[in-house]
Amino acid sequence: MKRKLVAIILSAVIAIAAVVSCTVIMASAAASDVAQNVNTGVSYTSINTAISSASAGQTIRLLSDVSWGTTITVSKNITIDGNGKTVTYTGTGSIVSVSANVTANFENIKLMSPSGNGIYLNSGTTLSLTDVDMTATKVCVQGSAKQVDINSGNYLTTIADTGSDNGGRMYQVSGGTWNFKGGNHSGSAAYMINVTGNAAVNISGGSYEHFCSLGNILNARGTTTTLITGGYFYSHYIGDAILVRENDGAAMTISNGVFVSPNGRVAAVAKDSTAKLTITGGNFYNTYNLYPQKLAGASVRLNRYTSGLRFTSVIPKTLIDIVDTIKDSGTALSYGTLVIPTSKLSGISVFTRDALKAAGYRETDGTKSGDFLNIAATEQGMSKDSDGNVTINAAVIGFNENQYSIDLSAVAYVKFIRNGTECYLFSEYDEDADSRNVKEVAHRALADNDATGIYSGLEVAILEDFAGEKASDVQYAIARVLTLNILAHEATADRNYNLYNGTQKLEDYNFANRLKYVQAMVEYAQPDVMFFQEFSGKQYWGTQFNLTEVSGSNGTRYTSAALPGFVWVNHGNRRGVLYKDNDQKWNAFHAHNFVLYDSSKFEYVKSGTVYVTPDGTINSSWNDNSGGTSALEASRFPGYPQGKFDDTGDYTWVILKDKKTGLQAIYASTHTYNGNNQRYAYMLDNLQCMTKNLKSISEANGNIPIVLGGDFNMWTGGTLFTHHYNHMTNVAGYIDSKTLGDNSGTTRVFGGNMVASGGSSKFGSRIDYIFANGCEPMRYEVLNGLVKRNADGSCTYVKYPKFDGSMFDISDHLPVMTDIIIGNTSEYKSSSVGADFKNPYTAKDTVVSNSVKPTLSGGKITFGSGSATVNNTGLNTSVSIVNDATYGNVLRIMATDESNYIDVAMKAAAGKGYTKVTVTYKVQYSIWPANQVIKFGLTTSTASTSVSNGSLFQLDTSKNMQWTTQEFDISSTSSYETFGIYGKDINTGFVNGDAIYIASIQFSK
Repeated sequence: MKRKLVAIILSAVIAIAAVVSCTVIMASAAASDVAQNVNTGVSYTSINTAISSASAGQTIRLLSDVSWGTTITVSKNITIDGNGKTVTYTGTGSIVSVSANVTANFENIKLMSPSGNGIYLNSGTTLSLTDVDMTATKVCVQGSAKQVDINSGNYLTTIADTGSDNGGRMYQVSGGTWNFKGGNHSGSAAYMINVTGNAAVNISGGSYEHFCSLGNILNARGTTTTLITGGYFYSHYIGDAILVRENDGAAMTISNGVFVSPNGRVAAVAKDSTAKLTITGGNFYNTYNLYPQKLAGASVRLNRYTSGLRFTSVIPKTLIDIVDTIKDSGTALSYGTLVIPTSKLSGISVFTRDALKAAGYRETDGTKSGDFLNIAATEQGMSKDSDGNVTINAAVIGFNENQYSIDLSAVAYVKFIRNGTECYLFSEYDEDADSRNVKEVAHRALADNDATGIYSGLEVAILEDFAGEKASDVQYAIARVLTLNILAHEATADRNYNLYNGTQKLEDYNFANRLKYVQAMVEYAQPDVMFFQEFSGKQYWGTQFNLTEVSGSNGTRYTSAALPGFVWVNHGNRRGVLYKDNDQKWNAFHAHNFVLYDSSKFEYVKSGTVYVTPDGTINSSWNDNSGGTSALEASRFPGYPQGKFDDTGDYTWVILKDKKTGLQAIYASTHTYNGNNQRYAYMLDNLQCMTKNLKSISEANGNIPIVLGGDFNMWTGGTLFTHHYNHMTNVAGYIDSKTLGDNSGTTRVFGGNMVASGGSSKFGSRIDYIFANGCEPMRYEVLNGLVKRNADGSCTYVKYPKFDGSMFDISDHLPVMTDIIIGNTSEYKSSSVGADFKNPYTAKDTVVSNSVKPTLSGGKITFGSGSATVNNTGLNTSVSIVNDATYGNVLRIMATDESNYIDVAMKAAAGKGYTKVTVTYKVQYSIWPANQVIKFGLTTSTASTSVSNGSLFQLDTSKNMQWTTQEFDISSTSSYETFGIYGKDINTGFVNGDAIYIASIQFSK
């Protein structure tokens, strides 16, 4: 079956491309009279003059748009009728101030405060907002009011998302009763509604979208009471969407509403808080499937008169079902796509409609000038598959030649009405995946055509015009590569491997059934090359796939009746996972890593299996299925846990030649270490060895590209992951195909705190990868679907499944797939960093003593053996005396496992009157990256306690294993009794063998 990888001819929603060059439509200049007293008919040139001239109970109506730098002061009980006009405030304070004990009503007005805040309420005020559009930086409304009623309108905050508390409080509720009855509220303030003091908040309607990377939609504290009886709440980031906290009696009750927090908890009480949260109703959603799924990349819309750039998205049936249950009765769902020049997204924290409007951009449907396109999906551009998933296409047409290289970004959305309020769900945005220009996509389409020949002469001519090159000048091969840890064992009652959710039968996951699931997945994905890991045992998968050796020695190549057309490559490595009840003897099929390729597309060149030992060396006979680590192995790998090396970093590689173009590449399948942190530390050497060996194979065959995939067991996050990933991408120069989009993990975990229609499933960590070197990924996807059984006994792979127990998974891992472009100018990328860091276990210290005694003489502290009080509150850190060639006995603080912080203190009185302290020290790191925040501390405590609250001086950790001397100024009046080392932040993590050495501490005057 031929695949149209890049340029697919489909009907599309058409939009005018003028958006790529338009500007913001500004309001016309203000007239001389800007306001009128409706009751008296008198007009004024100043809003403040109109207010001061009015009597209580009267109405001031705006006559024109106004731009000025003066705060509007409402000092009387009046109504401001905006008449649809805009007030733009150029100052940095508040656009409106309501005087104490005054009642102010704002209606049908737009308040813009691009550098300042919105409305400030003095004590005792009463405020009503109806059909108000307000844009402010940090705050829309703040103060200790008597009563606030927000009835309708659109409210935005534009403060930058700094990754820390940005000081933003969209609504700062400091007292009184606040009633949120409607309106759309969105922004990147750390807290959207921050409730303190003795305030009461009642939320009965409205939409609240929070896109700051920390904080909450609603943060209630103090003695406040909060009642939520309606509304739509959407939090984009990790954390608690709604939080009640502290120990002063704060209470919150939720009886209705829709709450969505795909990456964090929906509603919670803060840890160690006595606040009360009562939930009696509402719809709560915490699931990845609640996003529309924009497909990575774009395609060229090919038509004689309306060619252009198309973005395609899928609205999963699971999402449609959920939204159908929460939208207002009698209203319909609608779908669409936002498109904007990528350059205009600079500085915008999240790509949503409200965020673009908050930045001052104008929306257009393509029929008039504007800054971004809102392309509503119509019947012409939509299709529905047999499972009910809806595909929408949005095309931008009418490009001029000078616009072919302008990058456009796109996100998809679902729009629905809840309690009369428009609510949106947007797809996630990743620039690498979701930004394209028509020139580069046409270029890729010509490459696609070179590989498949699917376009007509007219279509090729259109592509050549967009790409600015002849089809004959483009020679590429495109390979669709898929990796899957296929799982060597059947599910049992005590080992279900997260394969089923408890409502299914164990036999649903025997090898015969799972083979059908694999076949359905392959039929759906249409891969050219596959990497299988944990393909272990002839009596297991080998039998099911019916492997038959066809050529090569030691079981080099096989065919399979189960996957006709694919040739399997493996050299019989014995790296399978064996359990004590498995008496299988060694045979050619007992192998861990296979490479499979489509024999109609590729010609086999050569192959091999490389055995990588834990110290990062090649050993052609390395094998440990003996059940334990030998004495020789234990001496070679100190610190490595005793036991089998059952998950070593062996890999199988094969060089394949594309039959059409003659282009060659290396395809390699691997499975790296799994286990505790000591094993992970060895992975660094393993990765270094693997990439260097692959580089030598590439160089020996003309610097051909490399595609390396498999189960890397690199758990996302933490310092170990950071260093391993840094080696692959920065040191060895590989491209992670994940940069192209799809943020789901690659393992399946059933259950958890998910609340979704018809069952639940969430994704675990991303540990399966496809890396490319000397070639380019153009598409990435985690196949997070399930398999359904059909009435005729066949199976079908379903990409957007419903987790209701009626469908089945293949493995405890998810298939990862990417399309790779192999070009004729690719070369192996050289290291961009240089020398690799060394494994910590290769540096051995002579330990003199595990007891430490500091000695003070002449203001200088040195170290030796002896009993002294050492306070070590840091997790998994050891304190000892070791021998150094330069300084003799020195203090060593070393990690014995991955830690969150270090905090070591010991007593050595230094006396009064000193003004300086000089520390001579060095740091040792390998997995731990340089420039961590580690501090030398001094306290006046006479006991050996934490130094975290003392005088702290940051150490220079940029030099590895180099003695450094640093001098710090200190107070001359303090008597320092205790010193220590302290480090505690998200990036400070000692990892096995990382250490700080201190030779001496010198006090001076």
